[in-house]
Amino acid sequence: MRLAMIVFVKEGGMFYPYSHSLLCKLVSRDVEATMWGNIGFRIPHGLETPYELRLVFNRRRHFIPHLWKVYREIVNYRPQVVHFQYHTSPLAEIVFARLVRRKGIKTVMTAHDVLPHHLKPYDRMLFRALYNSLDAVIVHADQNRRTATDFLGISEDKVHVVPHGDYMHFDVSNAPTRAEALERLGYSPNAKLILFFGAVRPDKGLDRLIKALPEIRRAIPEAKLVTAGPVKGSIDDAKNLYGSLAESLGVQDAVDLRLGYLPYEEVPTYFAASTVVVLPYLESTQSGVVQVAAATKRAVVASAVGGIPEVIDDGVTGKLVEPDNLGQLAEATIAYLSDPASADLAGEKAHEKARREYSWDVIAEKTISVYRKLLESK
Repeated sequence: MRLAMIVFVKEGGMFYPYSHSLLCKLVSRDVEATMWGNIGFRIPHGLETPYELRLVFNRRRHFIPHLWKVYREIVNYRPQVVHFQYHTSPLAEIVFARLVRRKGIKTVMTAHDVLPHHLKPYDRMLFRALYNSLDAVIVHADQNRRTATDFLGISEDKVHVVPHGDYMHFDVSNAPTRAEALERLGYSPNAKLILFFGAVRPDKGLDRLIKALPEIRRAIPEAKLVTAGPVKGSIDDAKNLYGSLAESLGVQDAVDLRLGYLPYEEVPTYFAASTVVVLPYLESTQSGVVQVAAATKRAVVASAVGGIPEVIDDGVTGKLVEPDNLGQLAEATIAYLSDPASADLAGEKAHEKARREYSWDVIAEKTISVYRKLLESK
C-alpha cells in the first residue's frame, strides 16, 4: 500500500510527533509512505524517519502555490490513499480532496478537532462540505463521532473512531527526578507544581485555574502554577491579561507564565517537575496533553468535556471535574497536591493504560483497517 500523508499545520505543536509516530508503525506494516509538511518542521532529537519527508508548505505565505505543487507531486507519486492530518484551510482542502479523488485516490482526514473552537455562523455548513468531500473521517472518541454524525449530518459509515495514540517517545527512563526537575526550572525542591501545558486560548480555561488558585494555596501554601505553551496573538498581551488576574487575586507570586512553543527536549522536564497536570478546559474534542501526561507518568485533573472522559478513568488514572466549576477544580487539585503518592500512582496507572490501549501498534492497525475498507470498496 502506498500512502501520502499531508500535514498542513505550522511548525510547533503535537501534530508532527503524532504523524511521525503513526507513520513509523504504518511503515513497519509494509506501507510505503511519504509525508508532506511545513518547512519549519523538525524531527525531535533521536527519532529516525523510515519514510520520505518533504517539507514544502509555508503557512505564513504562498500557501496556495505550495498546495498546487503538492497536488502535482502526489499525482506523480500515485498513492492509493491520501491522509490529511487536521484541517487548516477547509475551502482549499475541499478543492484538493476533490481533485485527488478524481484521480482514483482515496482520501482520509483525521479530525483532531471536529469543529473549530469558536464557531462562526457558516462553520457548520463549511465543515459538513469538507467531510463530505472525503472518503473517510477519523475522530478520536465516540463523542466526537456523534458530533460529526448528529450535528453535521455526516454518514455514519464515513466516520471512524481511532483513539489518540500515546506519546511514549517522551522517554521517562532518563528523565530527571521531581527534585532535579524543579531545580532545573528554578523552583524550590519543596514546591508542589501544577502544570498547565499546551496552547493558551480562552476555551482552555487558564483563567479558571488562576481563579481557583487562592483556594488551592490556602490548603497547600507551597503550590505553584506554571504554564508552558503557545498563545494565539501577543505573548505580552497574554502575560498582562493573566498576570493582572493573578495579581488581583493575590497569587501573582504563585503563577509562572512561560509562554511560547516549548522545545520537545524540554517537555519531559516540565512534566517531571509537576505533581499534577491540570486541564481546566471549557470545551475540547480530545487532548493530546492527556497522552503526554500518561507517557511521563503524571496524574491529570481535567474537565469532563469532549472525548476526555473516554480516556481518563475518573479516580484511577486521573480526576474529572465539571467544566467551569472552580470548587471541584480546586478540590481535585488539592487532593493530589496533598497526597503526591496518590498522584504518582494515578500517573503509573495512566501510563499502563496508555501502553495497553493507545500504543501506536494498536492505532496503526485501526488506521490500516480504515484504509483497507476504502480500497475494498468500489
